[in-house]
Amino acid sequence: MTRDALLLVSRLLFAVLFVPSGFQALANIAGTSDYFAGLGMPLPTLAAWGTGLFEL
Repeated sequence: MTRDALLLVSRLLFAVLFVPSGFQALANIAGTSDYFAGLGMPLPTLAAWGTGLFEL
């Protein structure tokens, strides 16, 4: 397998993992924010939005 093909496969595998998680975090932003608040994170709503968008 060439280097380019290997990079494509690895990027697609990462997308399969992160994209559904990002959509789930954004679809339930209140739940994600509450979870982050429970962990003691500062600015949990901003962190929830940032995490969801970053995973996309």
